[in-house]
Amino acid sequence: LDNNDEQAATIRRELDGRMKQAESLQR
Repeated sequence: LDNNDEQAATIRRELDGRMKQAESLQR
């Protein structure tokens, strides 16, 4: 369970970074 939670957090962080990158690219 712990490992799965860690994985989800990593994916979420990665997605957040991509969203911010896309936002800055659009401007």
